[in-house]
Amino acid sequence: KMRSYEILTLVRHYEEVIETAHSLIRFASLNLCTQRTNQEALLFEKKTTEFIEKAFAGIQWIHHSLYALSNEKKIEILQSQKFKPYAEWISYQLLFPPSLSEAVAKAVNKMSSLSTGWHSLYRQLTGKLNFTMGKKNYTLDEISEMAHSHKDKTTRDKALKCMSDEFKRHGYIFTQTLNSIYKEEDVITKVYLGEDEEYPDIIFDAIDLDGFSNGLAREDVLGISTAVTDSYVSISQRFYKLLAKMHGGDTFQYNDRLQNPVKVEEKKFSWPECLQFVLNTILEFNPTMALSGINIVNANIIHALPMKGKDSGAFCVSGDKPYIFLNYRGNMLSVLTFAHEFGHAIHHMYAHDTAGTLNDGTTIAMSEVASLFNEKLIFNKWLSNPELSDKEKLNMLIEDVNRQICDIHRQIAFSKFELRAFRERQKGELSEERFSPIYS
Repeated sequence: KMRSYEILTLVRHYEEVIETAHSLIRFASLNLCTQRTNQEALLFEKKTTEFIEKAFAGIQWIHHSLYALSNEKKIEILQSQKFKPYAEWISYQLLFPPSLSEAVAKAVNKMSSLSTGWHSLYRQLTGKLNFTMGKKNYTLDEISEMAHSHKDKTTRDKALKCMSDEFKRHGYIFTQTLNSIYKEEDVITKVYLGEDEEYPDIIFDAIDLDGFSNGLAREDVLGISTAVTDSYVSISQRFYKLLAKMHGGDTFQYNDRLQNPVKVEEKKFSWPECLQFVLNTILEFNPTMALSGINIVNANIIHALPMKGKDSGAFCVSGDKPYIFLNYRGNMLSVLTFAHEFGHAIHHMYAHDTAGTLNDGTTIAMSEVASLFNEKLIFNKWLSNPELSDKEKLNMLIEDVNRQICDIHRQIAFSKFELRAFRERQKGELSEERFSPIYS
């Protein structure tokens, strides 16, 4: 029996709660990512996550209450210009029934803290792994870079063995972590779909069953996955055979796949030079887009350089301030990685400013369009440099194909592992010895 202005006030307050919660989680998570071995940062992240989960459990009733409104009230709200800023979100709340009862939704929300704990354990362990070669210790990011990108093959092989030995030493913990995460996912999925329903293929993070989906039908995703898998022989395997031939053999080891057979002098870019090159390229393409990029740089929300205790990899966190996390190393790959995450950040700024927090439910597929577009924009600018020799251009094109195989074929291969491991986990707990052949 709420009046329209009361519902509008409720929605505005709800959006403020969501914005605050996202800001707290982002800060706690990013703070931990830069100091993985710091126990205070770890405890702060855990307490923040549990506090937010508890708060969310207290507002589960909103969807149920909005859906329970009379049809007359729903039509009134959907036609009102005052609700236009929240149109997509409130349409979903009004027209689609909650997937779970309020009581069950609260229980599932509490269960999610268990999964958070296992993910936290994994990240904490990987942050504390000690990779020792000779008399020097390396972080996971450093040893991985050495295993795949070092120019000397003997060094690459030693680094790969060092990585393998250290991961095997903690294999029982990784095994328990995966078993627990898969089991919890199985339980939660059966809560949504029913005990007898077949689990949806998790190639694209399953399906967001109780919220905005990826906007793709399962048949489409399976079609895409099959098309990629069918092209393994004609694209990736053919490419690797060509690389092996250029290296002077018929095959090569897995950790040698990123070695470029066309040798050129590697150019290094300082972080300021990288920023200048990327921003200049975007400015030539679109001044408005460049202005957004400059605002991101000036906001001091990019953590670029590697440091001890920092997580490996790179990512961008969405929101009103799209934080970028990198391990910038000054080479061509690092510049393009930044361009990729920078594309995400610019897109997030546009999306948030246009849609607001409640409507900002951009799908993974859509997000990757923005990031890959920006990455390709920077690469093409680099490739068009008239001062580059044909040899340098060939080197760059080989690197580009390798990245595309990693972006597409390798990701589908990972998803196949997840799918097969999950399905076997449904039949019972998997041993450390069983996980390895599934991955292989």
